[in-house]
Amino acid sequence: MHRNGPGLADTVSTLTLELGTPRVYMFAPVPAPRMTKAAAWDLRPGVLAYKAFCKEVRRRGVILEHGAPVRLEFFLAMPPSWSDSQKQATDDAPHLSKPDCDNLVKGLFDAVFHKKQGGDSHMWAFLATARWALESHFIITPILGGL
Repeated sequence: MHRNGPGLADTVSTLTLELGTPRVYMFAPVPAPRMTKAAAWDLRPGVLAYKAFCKEVRRRGVILEHGAPVRLEFFLAMPPSWSDSQKQATDDAPHLSKPDCDNLVKGLFDAVFHKKQGGDSHMWAFLATARWALESHFIITPILGGL
């Protein structure tokens, strides 16, 4: 137990969330690339993919409520080179390789709050997971009543 009360491990095992209606977005999430001054003119493949993702986020009207806690589920497509049996065994398993879950969160937050006052600083609570899937997509679900 943490000296100031229950620690994270104590809390997570008993965490029960009341969830709102999930919004499913059937396009691939893209992690935030390392942006440098050169990114404005040196358009690396990762930067180009991220810019296309940001444009698609705006086109499809992806929203995150201001300051509202959310559950973010990222599903990343398995490589086509994997065998059918490997895909079947890995479907919905945790995605433990790159891109990291935290970079996917940052990419989504930056895309949604692009050029908005305060950026994503008001997003104080979220639960994020990354999993393997047959098709890339992501799901945003409001957490009702907070965390």
